[in-house]
Amino acid sequence: MSLNIVRQVDQQFPALLQQNVAASCYQFVVKVIAALRAQGHQAYHVCKTSGEGQYVPPGFQPRVMKGLDGKDYTITGVSHDALWCDGLQFDTVAQGNDSPDPIGMPGIPVWNAIPQQYWRPQNPPLVGDGTTPVPQPPVMPSYEAIGGDSFFRMQIGVPLQADMALAGQALNDGSSVWFSRPIFQILESYAKGQTPDTNAIIKRTRNEWRAILGLPPL
Repeated sequence: MSLNIVRQVDQQFPALLQQNVAASCYQFVVKVIAALRAQGHQAYHVCKTSGEGQYVPPGFQPRVMKGLDGKDYTITGVSHDALWCDGLQFDTVAQGNDSPDPIGMPGIPVWNAIPQQYWRPQNPPLVGDGTTPVPQPPVMPSYEAIGGDSFFRMQIGVPLQADMALAGQALNDGSSVWFSRPIFQILESYAKGQTPDTNAIIKRTRNEWRAILGLPPL
């Protein structure tokens, strides 16, 4: 899925990797991060320290940040071709040029996971970079806020009982599955920092039980 995002960004902004200099590769990463965040991912630049290959964005101010080992490091720039996404590091540009001078070949959009043994402690994610806002995870509403008992009775209990009656069956011990599945998916979405489409989840679950009952989908 994320490889598709990288390729879509390249298709939308083909000049960036065709030019393939440090600044254009960095701009490519900026747009990939924005596209990832738009789909609910936690995506950030990779921090770099003095002496490491890096790109220094215009106006970038060195700052002290906690490294992956919990120690303080002075961050002087960012990776021109790699990023953090959902707690992992990925290369996004093959043949990425970290020089301001063209090398005569384009960069290639990729989505290659960087093995953890190659992560450097001084390269944490650049959280709160000041140029792109860090999305705040949605706050899970209370049980009462989403409708409480009546919500689940009307959205699951009533249609489940009706569909089972239509199929000539009565509620049984297996019926509990059809309450558990959507609730778990809703909680899982909030745990990932996403706002769930509750109605879509329940509709999908209902079509699952209707298929088992031999009823057509809604």
